[in-house]
Amino acid sequence: MIKRLHLKNFSCFEDQEVVFTDGRGTIKQKVFVVGENGSGKTALLESFAFIKKLTMGLLINDHLNHYNFKHAHSIEAFNLVEEVNGFKTIGFNHSMSLEYEFLINGDSLVYNLKFDDNGGLLHESLYKRTSRKKLMFYEYNKKTLEFGYGIILNKKEAWVRSLIEKHDHEYTLLGILSFAVLKNNIHVKEDLKNLINFIADSFVSVPGYFYGLDYYNFFLDIKLDGPSGIVDEYTKTRLKTALPLLNGLINYFYPHIEEIEIDTFKVDEDQFKMEICLKKKFRNEIVKICSDNFSNGFKNMIYLSYALLSMYEGKFVMVDDFTENVQYKTLEHLINSVMIEFEQQVIVSLNGLDALEIVDPNSIYIVHYRNGSHYIDSLSDIASIRANHNIRKRYIEGVYTEVPQYGKLPFREITNYRNDMDNLDIHNFTQNKYGIKE
Repeated sequence: MIKRLHLKNFSCFEDQEVVFTDGRGTIKQKVFVVGENGSGKTALLESFAFIKKLTMGLLINDHLNHYNFKHAHSIEAFNLVEEVNGFKTIGFNHSMSLEYEFLINGDSLVYNLKFDDNGGLLHESLYKRTSRKKLMFYEYNKKTLEFGYGIILNKKEAWVRSLIEKHDHEYTLLGILSFAVLKNNIHVKEDLKNLINFIADSFVSVPGYFYGLDYYNFFLDIKLDGPSGIVDEYTKTRLKTALPLLNGLINYFYPHIEEIEIDTFKVDEDQFKMEICLKKKFRNEIVKICSDNFSNGFKNMIYLSYALLSMYEGKFVMVDDFTENVQYKTLEHLINSVMIEFEQQVIVSLNGLDALEIVDPNSIYIVHYRNGSHYIDSLSDIASIRANHNIRKRYIEGVYTEVPQYGKLPFREITNYRNDMDNLDIHNFTQNKYGIKE
């Protein structure tokens, strides 16, 4: 779980610390991020997606360079400097830093990253916080690297150091260690291995920057696209195993659907064409409907179901715009019934204010813009919360932050645009575009 984060000159945040614990120090398992358009909701989620991508950097490039792909994928080669500079919006001429504190199996692990003005790695460290002291796992400062005692096991520290020297400045140290552990089975201290697995196994969906399903497809070389696609034996088995659960979830949200089926047939030595179909009662007969004829809402529910499966598997889940295309009643059931069973942490952003009437107010974090700066605050830190409070109404009234501001509709520009379009010679335009001759 994520206990705390501190962002400095990252995206729209100049210097922002966020703590995901309650007054007793217990980590909040469900975090709902709200805010106006452009306030920084996505940027907050991108900070962890950024950590995940940096940790996977060497794995991504190694896979691109050495795997003989059967399918085309959208994943591009990883470049550390480009990734860093892509998020230096506010402080482009200043160093950028991130600090994440994780709670993994009861251990508090603090991960620090700092980059120079040009996007190069300046400092990186990982240590374990105890009640008495800090236990260093490793610390890197430009040219010097120091490991804590017993971090690299099975006499492989020399090999790991040579790997670090080979890829110095190209990847983060955690990225190189992740490659060593996940690809080469190098044994490291259990706490470090747990952190690497936590980041690698997390389900992250931040469209436009890190869409988890694309990376899942990339590393397995499959083409799963929601309710259909080409999958491998592992994914086929995983979905078949999950079928009773998927049926239960779908029937919960869509009671008129009798069941869903997963049809597969072999197309290659180790790959299968997969399609999810549903059966629903239409008048006096059961009709089978397959993915090409699914409504957009049902397709979206299938995508959402993959995140739910990751939650039930005990993985950390982070999703941007979690409420997209989800109706109010469905969202209410999802948050108050389905998500109550999850053991791992879930952090999602909500674009619709209706959700404020559903979720636990203590789990709400508001991202807002004030006096030229972006801030993230827990609702419980901003104001006292009472059972009879209408959170949505109070948010709109500006009780927690400023009253949401909207600009004026450009009525004059609308009129001018319409007049300009009326004056265009459309007939001549279509002649030139389509080659129509009189």
